[in-house]
Amino acid sequence: PRAAAPRRENPGLVVCTITPFGLDGPWRDRPATDLTLMALGGSMAVCGYGPDDPPLTCAGWQAYQSACVYAAHGVLAAILARDLHGVGQDVEVSVHEAASSFTEWHVPQYLFTGLVSPRAVLGIQFPSRDGIQVSTIVAEFLGGEVIEKLLALLAADGLGAALADPALREPGNRSWFYPLLLEALRAYCALHTADAIYRAGQAAGFPWAPCRTPDENLDDPHLADRGFWIPVHHPEL
Repeated sequence: PRAAAPRRENPGLVVCTITPFGLDGPWRDRPATDLTLMALGGSMAVCGYGPDDPPLTCAGWQAYQSACVYAAHGVLAAILARDLHGVGQDVEVSVHEAASSFTEWHVPQYLFTGLVSPRAVLGIQFPSRDGIQVSTIVAEFLGGEVIEKLLALLAADGLGAALADPALREPGNRSWFYPLLLEALRAYCALHTADAIYRAGQAAGFPWAPCRTPDENLDDPHLADRGFWIPVHHPEL
């Protein structure tokens, strides 16, 4: 281990390394970027505008950032262990492995159902009554009450009757539950304007929003109130 020599002087030393492919293995010395690591991680295969379009990666250096999150968790765990046992540890993070963890939905789906996740836009978008695409992600990670709130929202419009059976919400039946839920959500969006869907979702605590075009942001009152747009003088325009 690289920290062996310093640890002789400081047994409690915690050393963290973040590398593209880890410190060993046949790819350990290969160069990589966030883009190539996202591609090798597998998640790009299911991100894009459709099955016939090329794969896309997420913006924001997702591979690098996820590796940093894993590293932070590992370092904190090593510090807690050091406080208990007085000995430091090496924390090794492979960005490739961190990026591979983004397939936590797609791999189990394939292993248990044989279904390959189609390439599609990240999240769940449906057209509203006024023809605007609305992102309506089912954010179960925000708490167990999300599904109950969503079912109540759908029921108010007479939708989601097929979801009334509580057995459908059991973990073993999720492969049946979600297609029914998404069809009900699609029907809900078709009944309402994008603004109404956005406001209903926000009132329920859902991270829903219309998918704007860049030019529509120019008239956004929130951005205007914060002084986001700044007029500048241009000698030719």
